Amino acid sequence: MRKTTQHTYRAEITGGIWWPMGAKAATIATFTAKSDKEAMASVDTHAGDFSSVDDFRLERVSGWRVNSKSGAARRYVEEHKVVKDWSSEETEFQFSDCMYPAED
Repeated sequence: MRKTTQHTYRAEITGGIWWPMGAKAATIATFTAKSDKEAMASVDTHAGDFSSVDDFRLERVSGWRVNSKSGAARRYVEEHKVVKDWSSEETEFQFSDCMYPAED
């Protein structure tokens, strides 16, 4: 019986959008991957309508062991491990500004 591990990741992403050119946006994506390395490589595919990804913060939020023969999930574990943090404080603020604009 072979077991694999699946993790759920939460990515906070900042980047450019297709239109208007030069505009910035932010999104939160949730997806599953088998490893931190696979999750890092998957961020671009979960970025939605972005034309480019400027920076992102990736957090592993849960994990479980899966029996590959039966497909039954076992041993669910909730965790909050930052896999990759923002490259700079500036992009963290940019994410915050896009997600939560100031009210006038």
